[in-house]
Amino acid sequence: MTDPVDDETLDRLGIDKGYVDYEGNRREAPPETLHEIVRLMEVDGDSPSHGVRVVRVGEHVAVPDATELRTEDGASVLLDGSLPPDLAAGYHELIDLTDGTSTRLIVSPGACYLPEDLFTWGWTSQLYALRSEGSWGHGDLADLRQLGRFTRYLGGGMNMINPLHAVAPVLPQQPSPYYP
Repeated sequence: MTDPVDDETLDRLGIDKGYVDYEGNRREAPPETLHEIVRLMEVDGDSPSHGVRVVRVGEHVAVPDATELRTEDGASVLLDGSLPPDLAAGYHELIDLTDGTSTRLIVSPGACYLPEDLFTWGWTSQLYALRSEGSWGHGDLADLRQLGRFTRYLGGGMNMINPLHAVAPVLPQQPSPYYP
């Protein structure tokens, strides 16, 4: 059994010790997993060294005084103990000026942008199952076009179908309506 990673290190790195599953139960990560995450972030427990830190836009984050922020647009700012409150989402770099180590800083918006009025629905289908009187026993692209028109007529906005690509990028290809 591995000794637990201290909470201060996990908090500083933004690593959660667990999660809440779909039934609302708290699930804790095994200590071995937490140790491996810290190791992969190349952190020795006291100071980040070529690691990654993920924060959200507008989050107050303390950093050492002798830290330079290099933003993804090329700007360079000497920090005074915390990240700028207006730091844009993106991939930036924190440089510790005392030892020269760098930490990748990922500033996340926290969620993907979705328009407030976005609402749509659609069908999920397998192309081969979209048979019509005009198809040869299994669906084809003409049937898919017909489903698209029908979906729009009913007010839907999408159709999700099985992939329309080769099974593998090599020959021979085995023909089957059940393969993508």
